[in-house]
Amino acid sequence: MALQQAARICRTCDPLEGGDFPVKERFHRFHPITDKTKGKRKVKALLKSNIFYGWFIVGAAFFIMALGWGSVYNASSIFIQPITKELGFTRSEFNVTLTIKAVCLLVVSLLAGKIYSRFNIMKVMKVFSVTLVLSFYLYSFASTLLMFYAITIVVSTSLSLIAILPLSIILSNWFVKGRGSAIGMAFMGSGVGGMILSSLTGIWIQNYGWRVAYQFLTVLMAVFILPGVFLIIRTQPSHMGLKPYGITEESAETYRTAENEGIMLKDAFRSVIFWAVNLATVCLNIAINGLMLNVAPHLTDIGYSITFSANVVALIMGSLAIGKAAFGKLYDTIGLKATILIACMANIIALTGVIFSRSYIGLAVTVIFVGVGCAYGTIASSVLANDLFGKKDFNAIYGFLTAIGGVGSILNPIIYGFLYDNSGSYISSYLLSIVLCVVALFIFLAIFARKKPVPALN
Repeated sequence: MALQQAARICRTCDPLEGGDFPVKERFHRFHPITDKTKGKRKVKALLKSNIFYGWFIVGAAFFIMALGWGSVYNASSIFIQPITKELGFTRSEFNVTLTIKAVCLLVVSLLAGKIYSRFNIMKVMKVFSVTLVLSFYLYSFASTLLMFYAITIVVSTSLSLIAILPLSIILSNWFVKGRGSAIGMAFMGSGVGGMILSSLTGIWIQNYGWRVAYQFLTVLMAVFILPGVFLIIRTQPSHMGLKPYGITEESAETYRTAENEGIMLKDAFRSVIFWAVNLATVCLNIAINGLMLNVAPHLTDIGYSITFSANVVALIMGSLAIGKAAFGKLYDTIGLKATILIACMANIIALTGVIFSRSYIGLAVTVIFVGVGCAYGTIASSVLANDLFGKKDFNAIYGFLTAIGGVGSILNPIIYGFLYDNSGSYISSYLLSIVLCVVALFIFLAIFARKKPVPALN
C-alpha cells in the first residue's frame, strides 16, 4: 500500500517523466490525480482501492484472452463438423481458415513495431476490439467458403491487434517486479476460455445450431472485451500518475537506465543469438502446435471414444491455463534460463507421454507436463525479447520473434499432414517433434552459455 501511495504523484514532480525534482526528493509531496488523468468514473473507483492498478489491467487482459483467443482459436474446432456437414465443404477446404489465422498473426507481428510506434496502442485496441466483435458476428451469416475466408482475415487481424502483442507490451510497461507472473496470469485466460467456451459451444450447437452459437459467443465478447479495452486498460502507468510495479525510490534511476538499454531490431538482424532464438522458437512451435492440435484425432485413431478424447483435450486446456501462470512465476523466481530449459524438457516429456497414450499413465504424463511446456508458445517471446535484447526496441523485436514463431504454426499442419498421410499415424510426427524440442534445448544451452540477459530489477 505504501508503494501504491508513494507512486501516485504528479508527473511534473517525477524525474522519470521529465520533472524538476531529483530522485531523493521524488516522494516529497502527493498531488491529487485530476479527472483527466483518472479517466472515467469506474477507473476512479479502482484507483481508490489498495490494489495496484496494474492488476486490474491483468484482469482485463485475462478476459480478452479468454473470450477473444478462446472463441477465435480454442473453440473453433467445435464448428468444423457442423459447418462442413451443413454447407458441403471438405475439411481441407474449411481448414484453410486455420492457415489464414496463422498468416494474419505473422503479418501483424512483423508490422507490430511500426504500427505501435506510429499509432497509439489504446486507439488501435479500441478500433479493432469493435471490429473483432462485429466481424465475428458475421460468421453466423456466412454461407460460402469465400465468406468464411474473408471474415477470418478480419477477425484474425483484429484479434492479433488487441491480444497477445499489445497486451505483452502494456503489461511489460506496468510491471517490473512480477512481470512474468502478470503476463502468465493474463494469458492463462486463453486456456480457461478454451475449456469453458468449448463446452458451451458444443451445447449451443447441439440445441440451437452453429449460427446461433456464433451469435452467443459474440455477445460474450462484447460484454467482457469492450469494457476492459475502453474503460480499464491504459498503456503506461505514468498516464495515470503511477509507477510500474516494483519501482522504489532506490531503483528509480536503475529503471530509467534500463529503459534505454538493449539493441535495435536492425542490429539484432546481425546477431547470431537473435537468429538462434528464432530457430529454436520455430522448432518449439512446430512441436507445440502438433501436440495441441492433433491429440484428439490421435486418441480416436488408437481406439478411444470421441467423448473421452474431448475430455482429455479439456484437461490439456486446463493444464495449459495453469502452465501459463506457472511459467510466469518460474520466470520471476528462478530466471529466464532455467524457465526456458524447463519448458523444453516439459515438451519432450509431454510428447513422450502422448506416444504411449494407449496407457492411462502416458496420458496423465502428457496432461501434467503439457501446460508449462506449451506455455512457451504465448509467453516466451516477450520475456526473451526483454531479457536478451532489452527495452530499447522491444516492440519491434518482440513482434519479429512472434512472427517467426508463427512460421512454425504454418509449417506444422503441412509437416504433420504429410507424415500422417504416409504412415497412417501421428507417432512419426510426435517423434519428429521430440527431436525438434531436443534441438531447441541445445540451442538455448548454447545461447545462455554465450549471452547474459539484460540485468533485471529486483
